[in-house]
Amino acid sequence: MTVRQLTVGVLGALVLAGCGSVPGTLPTHEAATLRAREVVPPNVSVQQVATMLAQEPGLVILDVRSAEQFATGHILGSRLAPMNQVFQWSKTLDPKAHYVCVGQTDGHSGMTAWWLLNSAKTPFTHVENMTGGLNAWTAAGLPLVTGSLR
Repeated sequence: MTVRQLTVGVLGALVLAGCGSVPGTLPTHEAATLRAREVVPPNVSVQQVATMLAQEPGLVILDVRSAEQFATGHILGSRLAPMNQVFQWSKTLDPKAHYVCVGQTDGHSGMTAWWLLNSAKTPFTHVENMTGGLNAWTAAGLPLVTGSLR
């Protein structure tokens, strides 16, 4: 386990530990259960994601940035899934599908991936975090599209 993975896991646990007092979030006893069976999301590189997109038609890219950021440039076919609305949009996803979480870097996407894998209400089974986020994607010369939301 890397320091980054540990940091994302600890931050996620801290977020969940305080969830019992916020309407619409997990009760404290569920947060405690999550900590006992924590799963750290695997990281994938931008090159791995580009390859997966070409070879795996069912792959879903979850862009965890805001709608405004998404409109300025996103990976073709990605789905807008703002981190601050994870409780709403995660209910609409198939927990058995393959997801890669993407952010501007990889902090928020890592926390979102962690939450999806460790959610007591919707335990997702195949969620990864793209290291470096869209900054690394564009640095690698990979394309972004702009405009309409998906």
